[in-house]
Amino acid sequence: MCICERGYWQDDTLPDTSFTKCVLCDARCDTCVDSTNKCEKCTDGMFRYLDTYCESFCPEPYDENTVNWICDYKSEDPPYNLGCP
Repeated sequence: MCICERGYWQDDTLPDTSFTKCVLCDARCDTCVDSTNKCEKCTDGMFRYLDTYCESFCPEPYDENTVNWICDYKSEDPPYNLGCP
């Protein structure tokens, strides 16, 4: 059994386990696992979104964090009431 190169993921669904099928990751993924678009690491200039996807911009309600290249959830409201009115 071999290990797939960077930019490919190992498809273990083949009935014969003596063979390894390496499948190309999505172009937005530098590395991926378990499927073409389940990214572990994004290519340069892409934001990691929901710990899985890589996008060129972050959708609402997320902010683009250009330090870590991730989509940070922005919350304008506190997640719960901190006291009585």
